[in-house]
Amino acid sequence: MKLKYTVLAGALLASVSQAANAEVIISPRFSYYFDNINQRGSGIEAAGTPGEEEIADANRQFQDILGPTASVDFDVEGSGGASSQIALPMYGLAGTYVDGDFSITLTGMYGEGDSQLTSVGAFTQTFSIFGETATDVLTTSSVGTQEFERIDIELTAQKRINERFAVLGGVRYENVDSTGVINSQIVSSVNFLNLINSFGFVPPDFQVVRDNTRTDVSIQSEVFSARGGVAGFIPFGEGNTVFLNGMLHLSHQPSADTVATSVDLATGTELSTITPEGSETTLGPDVSVGIQLSMAENVFFDIRYRGAFYFPVGGGRSFEDPRVNHGVNAGVSFVF
Repeated sequence: MKLKYTVLAGALLASVSQAANAEVIISPRFSYYFDNINQRGSGIEAAGTPGEEEIADANRQFQDILGPTASVDFDVEGSGGASSQIALPMYGLAGTYVDGDFSITLTGMYGEGDSQLTSVGAFTQTFSIFGETATDVLTTSSVGTQEFERIDIELTAQKRINERFAVLGGVRYENVDSTGVINSQIVSSVNFLNLINSFGFVPPDFQVVRDNTRTDVSIQSEVFSARGGVAGFIPFGEGNTVFLNGMLHLSHQPSADTVATSVDLATGTELSTITPEGSETTLGPDVSVGIQLSMAENVFFDIRYRGAFYFPVGGGRSFEDPRVNHGVNAGVSFVF
């Protein structure tokens, strides 16, 4: 469906251009991009730790059951994880309206990719009741797969200053749907139960409990960008050009909700949570370098390397933890 809208947008641009008796360029395009959006770690250091409100709510529940002396606390002793970089093959269409030294290009691209992830963590839960305490250790081990579906729409205007230079600017929209399946094993001690049982003179049971869970996770994120800069051209041969584009972009990613549904595989117990992800504002360069070759009359082939760097200037992540989106983009252009 998304590809259908991309093709329709390109066809509409072509029809408008031809109706105005102006030059139009239609370019089917393919790209292969790498994106580290799922590998960034800053701003999520406390991701596995319940917040103050959650801990306070847990304490209220324990006190309702076990009396006013009961309490519970939770600490992360250590955690780590790794994810493979997202590789996104994308395909789409670009349409360009040309009027003298001014041109405007609308591009739509669609692609799908996936990423593998693993994580481990160690946590402690400390329970207190009647002045006695018990600490349980929990360890988690998780493996999973994330799938990404992405659409990019970009509108760029260019004004040629002369044969070798131009100024350009535009806007860009990215939409990424991410779904994941994570299988986890949680191993924990039962010291809290032993503490409760000790008040009834029940002998302690030194064992560990293993739980296996499956978690389905989904999130939809959007990025809105404005960008502007300059372009340089080096013509050579018959209709061939080497080009370099350099732009500065300001981008904003609104907050979004991560929806997770976990199922205990032994009992079938299901738990759903919605976790808000904070918004982020970024600033950085968007550069590309490439070559355009004349293949035949009014037919050109171009290939370029493009890299966009998103350095956080607002939100929970640090400036030293940028998002990087880079790769190769190629297409065949037909001039009408």
